[in-house]
Amino acid sequence: MAAKNRRRRARLAGAECRPYTLAQIAERDVYCCQLCGDLVDMKLSGLKPMGPTVDHIVPISRGGGDTPENVHLAHRRCNEEKGAYYDPRESRPLVIAV
Repeated sequence: MAAKNRRRRARLAGAECRPYTLAQIAERDVYCCQLCGDLVDMKLSGLKPMGPTVDHIVPISRGGGDTPENVHLAHRRCNEEKGAYYDPRESRPLVIAV
């Protein structure tokens, strides 16, 4: 359901939209929250505070697309705290656990 809503919002905003899954993004991001750096338990529901979600780096509401390049893995809590914040002057490199 979340993917359907993301695609719908992107289409309505006229943003680019390409398919991806939460599992693909989680594997690419080494199961690590890209906002806080902690591991994400993929067994948890995405509705739980520490559950997995897809965070748009540039929010759809700010002109970002719903594409694999514009999303990363985040805990629901971290994603909600970030909200639609985006400052293009900030560099947001991926946080990869080693």
